[in-house]
Amino acid sequence: MNLPGRTENTRSGIRPIQTGFTRMGCIISMIFVLTAVTAPVVRAQDEKSGEEDEIAVIEEVIVTAQKREQTLQEVPMAITALSEELMSNLLMDSFVDYAKSVPSLNFLDFGPIGNVGNRAVSLRGVSGDFTNPREDPTVAFYIDETPVPIFDPRLFDIARIEVLRGPQGTLYGASSMGGTIRVITIKPDTAAYSSSAEFAVSNTNEGGINLGANAMLNLPIIEDELALRITGSWRDDDGYIDHVPGPGYELDADSEYIDLSQVGEEENV
Repeated sequence: MNLPGRTENTRSGIRPIQTGFTRMGCIISMIFVLTAVTAPVVRAQDEKSGEEDEIAVIEEVIVTAQKREQTLQEVPMAITALSEELMSNLLMDSFVDYAKSVPSLNFLDFGPIGNVGNRAVSLRGVSGDFTNPREDPTVAFYIDETPVPIFDPRLFDIARIEVLRGPQGTLYGASSMGGTIRVITIKPDTAAYSSSAEFAVSNTNEGGINLGANAMLNLPIIEDELALRITGSWRDDDGYIDHVPGPGYELDADSEYIDLSQVGEEENV
């Protein structure tokens, strides 16, 4: 009688006896191993497909660089568009903030001498004689559809900023040989009333406290036809340059220089 797992003596030698129990055990073990290996793979594929569904959404940016609404991918020119959401997320507040994010945009700052004329801008290296005020600039600056001198508006209630690189003389005139910068404001809403305000407080190193405030008011006048949108900004930055008089001078109460030598002469008279 042969028992499972035993051996049988034969004339040719000893050979193992295969039984149904042994084959069944092997088949069950293989099915268990395959199930254990396949389950994590299927779960990983489900998680990866879920992540791809979330990442697949691409924001569509609408620009008006060619005087009509187009998506950024449809414009056949080198253009950088900064949306309102991007400027808010990156805490952009001035020209210097967004100039760092635009390729080929360079500027030369002449110091704190006012908001107009204190900065020379160039695109793709095309620049004029910055020291000659009579020479036309090589980069045009627009607010909506109005050309203005290059200055530094507060980036509040701004829909987007478009920077067009390369000659734009056909659409934006002779002063855009290097390119054009367009600041597009948010248009009035004729359907609903809205308002917003923000305040800022900061400190200047070795200086004082800086204060700022922005406010917006949107008023529908005739529903779906006419609306008024008012935007205002105020800023008070503390000084960071010490006004120190040279030898022989003093400062009066109005921070004006007083020549001590002339004062002595007047007293002697």
